[in-house]
Amino acid sequence: MTIKCRCFEKSSIRANFIALYLFVSICTHAVKCCNETTLGTSACIRISRYSGEQWSTCVTDVYIRQKSKGRHGCAGGQAICIYQCMLEVHDANLGEVAKPCTCSTIDENTTALKTVKPPPALPSWCLSPTGTDCSWFKTCLERRFSCGATFKRDIIQFAEELCGLYLNPYSDLSRSGSMWINGARKCLQVTLVPMLREWHKANGQSCKSLTKHAISSYSQCFYSPFPATTPAICKLPLKDLWRIFWHLRQILASEKAQYGLLALLRQIENCTEFRKVNLDGGNVRKLVLQVKRHVTIGKSQDRRLSSEELGRKIAKHFCLDKEGILWFAYTKLGKALPNNTKDLVFYIADKQEHRMSQKIGDDHAVNLNDTVLNLVEAVRQNQLCFRDFQGKHDYSISATTVCEDLECRKNTWKVKANKPVIALPRNSSLLAKPGFFALVHFALYVAFFIN
Repeated sequence: MTIKCRCFEKSSIRANFIALYLFVSICTHAVKCCNETTLGTSACIRISRYSGEQWSTCVTDVYIRQKSKGRHGCAGGQAICIYQCMLEVHDANLGEVAKPCTCSTIDENTTALKTVKPPPALPSWCLSPTGTDCSWFKTCLERRFSCGATFKRDIIQFAEELCGLYLNPYSDLSRSGSMWINGARKCLQVTLVPMLREWHKANGQSCKSLTKHAISSYSQCFYSPFPATTPAICKLPLKDLWRIFWHLRQILASEKAQYGLLALLRQIENCTEFRKVNLDGGNVRKLVLQVKRHVTIGKSQDRRLSSEELGRKIAKHFCLDKEGILWFAYTKLGKALPNNTKDLVFYIADKQEHRMSQKIGDDHAVNLNDTVLNLVEAVRQNQLCFRDFQGKHDYSISATTVCEDLECRKNTWKVKANKPVIALPRNSSLLAKPGFFALVHFALYVAFFIN
């Protein structure tokens, strides 16, 4: 569909008054309603195919095409035109006007038409970005909201680093991987632009809701960025995605950009194309740890350790950072476990293998198999016990599942504390099973008889 440059539609005497006012205050030409001087300006108008009045904004044709993934654009080759809120926010070309688009053309205490100019602190280009300028996240989004550290690290810093990967000379990504980053970084900007509209602020959204909305937008952009020629995330080489994910993890590890990284990882995990791929080929390992929380009487309401904090304690126990091993942990959702237990998904990866920076000196040799064996043995001997920062709760790893693939179905082994379980694959024997997982079984088998 093409966006028609229309400031008004005559439907009543009141509408005629509104139309005249809009023509005078916004339009400089009968056909060209928006121009460089009105870029970013919003006005409350009525469009006949919608039941109600709505905010609409003067934006660039480039922005509209990016935001709508090529479905809409300015009519007649115009560079700037009106973009109605219902189409920008809800992708609705007709129907009832919904929040946050609703407005009233006449204020209750005055006969003047309600118009809103862009915030003076923001340059006009902030409201119609091309998606290629990585400074947009700090120059525009961060300046618009005075939200705290969570918003800044999970939204601003994560998006900025992802955006910058497109120009990274050491990325060593495939052509499709580079195209995906370019499409995703543009998508992130244009998807978040409506949050900058002055009328959006009037809805009184909290920083928590803004963060939630942004993370939801990230998931959409990761899955299928624009343009249509950009490959969807599930069509990329898995090696590219691991390099992108773990590189971002290295850069943002100190900032703990948990939500942004988790949104990307879950998109990877949800791809059916990757679920059965052997993780060994990507120098990545996945374990699911069963964490039991031992509650002190009367202290059940105290703050619990987050998945990030638990992961850090496990990493410190095995000196993973010193060994050149990256890690990432998150709590598994959708599965209720009894007795104050929960599943903690724990990934580890070779730091050097996934680095996107100039390599200086010899790489430190990393053996992920040895790390997994050490972790499994520590679980079996019930050695992984942690205490929270206040010393009021104890946590222990009561079992672990070692996964060969993302789905954790093929050749998966489970070990319980002090109770090793030797689970051989169907139609197979321990000695006939090649590779790392045979080594895991053999180690557990020997340990069982020694004890």
